[in-house]
Amino acid sequence: MKKSIKLFTILLAAGILLAVIIFLSRNAPQNQPTKQEKLKIAYFKEMVGAPYFVAKESGIFEKNDLDVELIEVEAKQVLNELITGRADITIGVSWPSIIGMEIENPGLLKGFGSGGETIDGEVVEGILAREDSDMKNLMDLKGKTIAGDNARNNLALEMVFKKIGLNPSEDVKIIEIGKDIIGQALATKQVDAIFVLQPSLTVIKKMGVKILDTNIRAKNIIDPYWSGVLGVTTAKFASENNGAIEKLFSALDEAVKYIRANPGKAKLISSEYTSLPEDIASKAGIYFFASPKEYIDFEKAQIVVSSFVEAGILKESVDVKNVFLLP
Repeated sequence: MKKSIKLFTILLAAGILLAVIIFLSRNAPQNQPTKQEKLKIAYFKEMVGAPYFVAKESGIFEKNDLDVELIEVEAKQVLNELITGRADITIGVSWPSIIGMEIENPGLLKGFGSGGETIDGEVVEGILAREDSDMKNLMDLKGKTIAGDNARNNLALEMVFKKIGLNPSEDVKIIEIGKDIIGQALATKQVDAIFVLQPSLTVIKKMGVKILDTNIRAKNIIDPYWSGVLGVTTAKFASENNGAIEKLFSALDEAVKYIRANPGKAKLISSEYTSLPEDIASKAGIYFFASPKEYIDFEKAQIVVSSFVEAGILKESVDVKNVFLLP
């Protein structure tokens, strides 16, 4: 009898315990799927958008619970897409673009991440001369005419020449020639050398030229030479959509790491968005990107921005760090 009571007690306790476990499991809060954030990102046909192209095509955005629509626009209109609300984010722009907007409308926009060139990184820009030229290095440009394709690039040329001991107003003649015809100007001997960025450098190399030097801004001005930001949003959007921004930062961090590990694949993915032939895209150097979660040397970035102020391209100085949206 005692044994029966003891057995009954054990079975009863076991039954109660099982019932409690079942009850708790049925009433425990279930893991809810993370909310997917929708983002409209404006881009233009340049390799500066590589982290976004890679994140879209490799599924990184989706993995980070982002539903991203990439909207193609003209480069000169990209910030306007933000201001008018047609886009939430834009791919990277140069310092004159975002700092110029900060001067006119303080606090309106926020940049994040950065991009540029390094001494040891891929070839982003260079000075080219004709193959039959007797020039071998930058010092041989003394007394020569060299062309850049815009005012910002010509400013960089002036800074480089000063660094190596050439007077940009006396020892060399710097002129501006349009991007579409600068290669032809070199071939027809209108100029002795040209300063071009990718992908123009890779395209023009096929015309029978030689490279005098590459990544001259990083080598002679500052390394790394941060030339702009990785992306831009409005301060309003960032403050109202913290979750989406955090997911975007994580996605871009993953995309940047992908590019470093797989530069060839990243270039081919980007060719679909830049309209570059695969043979050109695969050979063109790609920017060194710093993701929004990585360290950026703001002192070096400030030096680059200050150079635009000194040259009159920007009308006043701005503390670069104040423009950034930090993680």
